[in-house]
Amino acid sequence: MKKYIFCLLLIVFFVVFGMSCFKQKLQKTSPIIPQPKSLRFEQGEFNVSEKTVIRAHLKDKEKILKWMEDLPIKQIHPFDETMNNSVIYITLDTTFLNTASPESYAMTISTDSISIKGATEAALFYGVQNILQLYSEFGNKLPAMSIIDSPRFAVRSVMLDASSQYLSVDFLKKQIDLMARYKFNRLQWLVAGKGGWRIPIDKYPSLVEQTAWRTHHDFNEWESSGGGFCTQDTKNAYGGYYTKEEIKELVSYAADHFITLVPAIDLPCSHPRFAEAANIGCSVEEEVLFIREVLSEIISLFPSEYIYIGNGEADESCGTICPSCRSRVDKNEYIDEYESHAKTLREAEKYLVGNNRKLIAWEESLRAGLSSDATIISWHNKGEGITAASRNYKVIMSPADFSTLSYYQSDPTSSPVAMSGLLPIDRVYAFNPTSLGITDSIANNIRGIQVNIWTRYTKNYDDIEYMLYPRLFAAAEVGWTDLVQKSYLDFKRRALKAIAYIKEKAYNSFNLSIECSIRPESVKGFNSIAKNKEVHYQTLFSESFPGNGIVTLTDGERAGWHYRDGGWQGFMGENLSVIIDLEKEEPIEYIGATFVSDTCSKVYLPENVIIGVSTDGEYFFPIDTITDKSSLYQKGYHLVDYEWRGKVKARYIQYKAILPNKPEAWLFTDEIIIN
Repeated sequence: MKKYIFCLLLIVFFVVFGMSCFKQKLQKTSPIIPQPKSLRFEQGEFNVSEKTVIRAHLKDKEKILKWMEDLPIKQIHPFDETMNNSVIYITLDTTFLNTASPESYAMTISTDSISIKGATEAALFYGVQNILQLYSEFGNKLPAMSIIDSPRFAVRSVMLDASSQYLSVDFLKKQIDLMARYKFNRLQWLVAGKGGWRIPIDKYPSLVEQTAWRTHHDFNEWESSGGGFCTQDTKNAYGGYYTKEEIKELVSYAADHFITLVPAIDLPCSHPRFAEAANIGCSVEEEVLFIREVLSEIISLFPSEYIYIGNGEADESCGTICPSCRSRVDKNEYIDEYESHAKTLREAEKYLVGNNRKLIAWEESLRAGLSSDATIISWHNKGEGITAASRNYKVIMSPADFSTLSYYQSDPTSSPVAMSGLLPIDRVYAFNPTSLGITDSIANNIRGIQVNIWTRYTKNYDDIEYMLYPRLFAAAEVGWTDLVQKSYLDFKRRALKAIAYIKEKAYNSFNLSIECSIRPESVKGFNSIAKNKEVHYQTLFSESFPGNGIVTLTDGERAGWHYRDGGWQGFMGENLSVIIDLEKEEPIEYIGATFVSDTCSKVYLPENVIIGVSTDGEYFFPIDTITDKSSLYQKGYHLVDYEWRGKVKARYIQYKAILPNKPEAWLFTDEIIIN
């Protein structure tokens, strides 16, 4: 009996001890984004309190307190290693200059002190961000740990489009705060693009006077109405520009957060209204003079080594609006209008180099014959970036299927209006900017990553933040964390905690916990007597969106959420008209198909659907005409079922979907279901 009691007590002891250890292990999970290169938990905790003292090597000690303003720390003193009780040491250590990156740092947390060491202030700042993230998770009691860390890539950039939608200085500062927390170090700020010119140029005051405001807030409505600009005093005018004082303020604010603010402007002839407002023609001579004067003022405002110049979404009407451009092409002086832009871009680069600056441009600008000092942002695909890197250009990887945070990120039918595409967070996280098998020299030319927010579809600041977060967290880890340290499941756990934090700070965010990036219909089975039956196309589908070819509409597979995912079949400028042969006469009670509506991308629902049946394949008896006027032109992304229910016998089904009378209209469907 005693032996039995002893064994039972022993079992209870090990169970309790094991549960205690298991509980401790569960508690010791890091919330830090991006995941450090090396992180090891130790025994014990460090208690952060008002008695905690900061000892720093830095001259500007108030700066350190500002970094840590979320902590209850009020004291900072000169560096003194003899203190060993509740101290945070911030140490500039030149030995870290021998590491791969000036942003490398080491951090230890013990029961009586925290130590952060790095060769640069930026490195120390990133160590402090870890403390802030740990504090948000654990409160005053920070778990003991040791971290050795450095970024995978030198450039970790975000592009914010302030041309399509004016973004206030306060809003930009708010995003800079989170960018810094998650170790981004560059903000490309589009201040002059198709949606408006938002930076004052003293030599050309009419630029902001005539093109900083427009007739509509909604970019797509404005564009479809003719894209007219107006003056500030026009009724219902939308827009604005940044004063030079605001620009300097934002540059300084970003620098305090170790973020370089990179100005981004489009060439004036990319958007002829800029040239008209500045009263210049689109001749190369005039454009070169203009761009030099503009760059002179931009250089005085932005200390950034790099300046972005590009054609943006170049207005192809430039050649017809500008007689000079058209004349030069007609005289065979240039191959096309772009050739004149290319010369201007080369001259702009020369001007920048002469002023100790460098050019950043999208990959299309490689056609211009830029020098190898230029940095290329690759957006088509990774292969284009690797090609540019092999030509000895510095490359920032920004392929659309990784970087376009303006795309939908989950079920688009229940999301704010977005750019036409689907980019779930796991796809952002999975991106690898380099590839196996490339040479070291090519890999070294891949300098980093950039994600982009185009604001032509967003209605307000909440929409922009909804698009940014939490996918920005995934991009942070792509830019910082080594591949061997990455785990999507662990990242998602940390991202959910980060979302809770930013919502407390009044940021809007997509709710990752209810993500639905896979359309349920695409993975669950369904019944249809039309499966694998032959389809006779009376009209042809588009070669750009063939789906699965001639078997698409009866292949027994439903497509994903978005019509660009390869499963949808598209018809452009032509009605859908097909005949399905069921091979024998069948009793039929249901005929239906799903259509896509994305009117901002000229994807429309059918004006009506006409269904006919036949027993001989020659004469078709119409059984229904389906019309859904209420949904026809609604904004946003929608999937709408066009269904017939009844009782009929037939072998052949004729299904017609009639395009609305809209220029360049598209129809998309994925399966015709018959039961």
